Amino acid sequence: MAVVAIPPTIFGMAVVRSTSVFTAPATITVPAATDIGLIIKLAASPTANALEVRSSADAVLASIGPTGSLSAGGGITLVGNGSFDAVATNIGIVQIATRQLGIRIGSDGHLFEFNGNKIGLASGVSLAWSSSADLTTPTYDTFLSRKAAATLHLGAADAASPVAQTLGAQGARAGTDTNVGGANTTVRASIGTGTGAISTLALQSPVAVASGTGAQTSTTGLLIRAGAAVLTSYTVAALPAAATAGAGATAFVTDASTTLTLGIGTAVVGGGANKLPVHSDGTSWIIG
Repeated sequence: MAVVAIPPTIFGMAVVRSTSVFTAPATITVPAATDIGLIIKLAASPTANALEVRSSADAVLASIGPTGSLSAGGGITLVGNGSFDAVATNIGIVQIATRQLGIRIGSDGHLFEFNGNKIGLASGVSLAWSSSADLTTPTYDTFLSRKAAATLHLGAADAASPVAQTLGAQGARAGTDTNVGGANTTVRASIGTGTGAISTLALQSPVAVASGTGAQTSTTGLLIRAGAAVLTSYTVAALPAAATAGAGATAFVTDASTTLTLGIGTAVVGGGANKLPVHSDGTSWIIG
């Protein structure tokens, strides 16, 4: 067994020349916790690898390149709580626990991880897509993130100038495919079993509140329940302004003063007990 002890040193560093060969196993004994175990000092502007691990057939299995890059043909395995860090910026990959691999970015901690059968993102971290093919200088314009528990958020974080968002499905290629129909798109509520309570699919939009910084109220305009469309029920006094809802809007009232048969085509008035559909003509809510 060949043993290299520290010291010897040259100007405080142990130096192993690139042509040196040790008889295996070779041991470097480091006497103090503050001593460096091994320094490989390269020539100026090196082009060859600083360190190589080779097979018996002289094939390179792993190497440290002349600029400090690490390469391993068979992959890199982290054992225990192993990590790879860019120390100066505290950026690296770390094994947090068994089957749990994290990516640490500076003082922000572990923002991204592979955890068993999950890919994990820390709260406040978004999936982002860029309009450019190269992410060297990305321009991110499409985001998906966590708004709250069990709530996905389209777009970047809430801001003074929100950007309109669109969900789409795969279609035919314009300018390439001739007379090709698009495919159906399905949005489905949660499915239960047996005689359990049925779920609903709700479409909501905001309703304005008092002037100021208070959040507007999310209000359901349409439910899909038991395979049927269900309009939101209002008292006449609680209907949104017909002009705000816009011409063609529909709703259902529960306290009309007249029946559908007698009042169809007239402006709805409350104070009664009649349940009937109404629509907006842009100015008033009309029965029918």
